[in-house]
Amino acid sequence: MLRKICTFTMLLAGIIISAARHDSLPSNTADLLKLIDTESQRLDRFSASILMKADSIAGSLDTIENAHDRMQSLLRLGDLYRNVYSDSAITVYRRGFEEARLNSDSTMAQKFLIRTAMQNHALGLDLESVQLLDHVNASGVTSENLLEYNQAALSVNAALYEMYPQSARRQEYRKKAISHAHKVNELSANKLYDTNLIKIAPAFLAKENGNIAEMVGLLNEIMDSASMSDPRYSLAASMLGKHYSEIGNQKEAIRIYALGTIADIRNANFHGDTQILLAKELYESGDISRSYDYLINALDRSIRVGSKTNQTAISTELKPVADDFRHMEERRMLLLAIMAGILVIALVVILKIQLSLRREMNSLKEMKQRLSNANAAKEAYISQYLSLCSTFLERLEGFAKTCRRKITAGQIEDLLSFVKSGKTID
Repeated sequence: MLRKICTFTMLLAGIIISAARHDSLPSNTADLLKLIDTESQRLDRFSASILMKADSIAGSLDTIENAHDRMQSLLRLGDLYRNVYSDSAITVYRRGFEEARLNSDSTMAQKFLIRTAMQNHALGLDLESVQLLDHVNASGVTSENLLEYNQAALSVNAALYEMYPQSARRQEYRKKAISHAHKVNELSANKLYDTNLIKIAPAFLAKENGNIAEMVGLLNEIMDSASMSDPRYSLAASMLGKHYSEIGNQKEAIRIYALGTIADIRNANFHGDTQILLAKELYESGDISRSYDYLINALDRSIRVGSKTNQTAISTELKPVADDFRHMEERRMLLLAIMAGILVIALVVILKIQLSLRREMNSLKEMKQRLSNANAAKEAYISQYLSLCSTFLERLEGFAKTCRRKITAGQIEDLLSFVKSGKTID
């Protein structure tokens, strides 16, 4: 009963932790793409944190006297460099191999060779990886390295199988990949082994056996349960995204690739494999601008990490995207030029209207002034006329008085002489 309670408690805690971890990510694709844009600007900060740890280990190497501890530090140092500076990682692994060989430590020597092979694989140098892994196998893989060796051999042969579809050796790579996947499953059943890539092998086998539903379930389980810092996360995203892309579910493919890209950025993985796949899917969906930006970012990171294969792959994908992006920018510039021309014409028309209105306003002002002057003259004329009328009436009244006075006095002849003189109203 106690065991059941403990088991239930652990399962519940795992669900809560997983939910808390994934709830921090946006639920829709558009917001995930915006998060990629934001996180890409912080990539140097993520890598700086890793390089600080690497510098700390590199600075303390000479102070470590115990050979095994020093080799463990070299292994850790190479692992820190592998996603940021590939050449430095390979140099550190080679140094570790030489030190392990001098100390006759076959287990550590094989481990350094396996890590070197995986680093070559990340750079696309899979044939060199095959040679290193064959060398490890020829020397007899130690029990401590069996799982890591088979995982590396699975990854390399699966990549060669996918890379050369027309090669006569394609089926040979497939058989080897399947064989190593079965060995990984067998070794993973042993509780002594604790690894990050346990469930990738079953997913690969399910795909090769045609059990697509099982493969999708296993990959979704990895993405639901794994932390983004786990290498399984980005790898599962690439495999699952390819599946959705192949069946035509473009929307889900973009969402899965976006999750894998976020994981790569936060882990300062400069190889940027998932972002290349995301950019390709976005281009096919019509999002040319974002596809172009992602390919440029991936190319920059590939150059910094030294991945020649990724640079070639990105350059191939970038050419049609860049052409369409240039055409889109040309159309955008043409549209802006047309809009600017329309704006200039509108400004000219407005300016002409304003000038015409100003002329009309000036004309109205002049007319108003003329009317004002005319009104003033009219008032002056009326005033003068009324003044003359008043004077005339006063004189006429004086004349009437004179006439009455002379008639009353009987001075008719004087009156007649006064009228004839013309001085009657003057």
